[in-house]
Amino acid sequence: VTQYYIYLPATFIYEDATLSFTEKIPDKIRNAGKVWSVKNKEGKSIPKMSIGTSYFYAPFFLLAHIYAKLNHIPANGYTWPYEFVIAMSTIFYVILGLLFISKTLHYLKFDIKIQVLTLLIIIFGTNLYHYTVYEAGMSHVYSFFLFALLLQITTLWHKNEYLASYSFWLGFILGVITIIRPTNIIAFFIPLFYNFNSWSHLKQKLIFCISQFKIIFPILIGGFIPVIPQLIFWKIGTGNWINYGYGEESFFFLQPEIINGLFSFRKGWLIYTPIMFFAIIGLFFVSRYAKEWKVNISVWIILHIYIIYSWWCWWYGGSFGARSMIETYAVLAIPLASFSQFILDKSKVLFSLWTVLACLFIGLNIYQSKQYRITLIHWDSMTKEAYFKVFLKNEFPKNWEQLLKPPDYKKALKEREK
Repeated sequence: VTQYYIYLPATFIYEDATLSFTEKIPDKIRNAGKVWSVKNKEGKSIPKMSIGTSYFYAPFFLLAHIYAKLNHIPANGYTWPYEFVIAMSTIFYVILGLLFISKTLHYLKFDIKIQVLTLLIIIFGTNLYHYTVYEAGMSHVYSFFLFALLLQITTLWHKNEYLASYSFWLGFILGVITIIRPTNIIAFFIPLFYNFNSWSHLKQKLIFCISQFKIIFPILIGGFIPVIPQLIFWKIGTGNWINYGYGEESFFFLQPEIINGLFSFRKGWLIYTPIMFFAIIGLFFVSRYAKEWKVNISVWIILHIYIIYSWWCWWYGGSFGARSMIETYAVLAIPLASFSQFILDKSKVLFSLWTVLACLFIGLNIYQSKQYRITLIHWDSMTKEAYFKVFLKNEFPKNWEQLLKPPDYKKALKEREK
């Protein structure tokens, strides 16, 4: 979060894209790890992460800055008002994301009970809950909001026959999604494969959009605008238009850790967020209840899983479950709702049982979130043995440390951990 945030004090308080101001920050703040940067190839300081998340912090940051000045609190960007508003921004955008998902499900004519259950599962039954309540400010939450918004703009863009204004906003949203997390550039598959009928239909759609200046130009302009501040910040700060803040960190595209990413006890998505297994099953029912989404969701989620688990650190450091999957919940709301709708159509009794099961999974998620906060669920070293030793427990077992298996980060940078 410190890396997403650093753009704001650098721009609005210190006017210093070189980040040299970090050396003047009080030692108490620096020693707490709230201010740091990395070096590019030329040895110049840059933020490790891209600028996108700070766009969403910005309105709240400015309110905190005004409040700090009016109340004679050090307005250095790192006192309590700034921290407070980042937490508030997280809640704000999660609520907005849920509202946009609700609008999409309503448009698709899902039963109101399905809409409510789907929203409850997403916010309380997944690790989105943890990153809203306990670790505010992570980029995945803001990406979650953007993907929920992308569902809406994709529908409107097609419904209004690629109108120029909607083309611009489609490009803009895709641009912001990418500048928050560059790997999410594949989000363009969502509008591209919307209402997919055949490859010839897709080809005609592509040719038509590319050949129409009033469609392609607004998309390109909208997509480029969110990137401009990043390029300017880098240019002023380092003299280069492009910088890479991840150093030796890279992808292993020929050795993706998909099985571990989904099912390992260290950080498996479906181990720590098991209720989303039913969203995956729901992909088979999307064609029945939301046929225009049947192909694009499947194509996008497969690519997303492949890319994120090709990253050198497939467990993504210290995190509760697979935080890299949080943004997918906005899109997976459709197959999740499709699964629930199928159960309801089959039998009200079955739906009641499914609701009870969903509530049990929600309770498990909330309980395990609390376990993670006190490190009963370790941030990066869990094993199968450790998981079942602390399952639904609130005390550490005697041989706790012996049950853990810390990853070798240095080795993982160079080769896949065996």
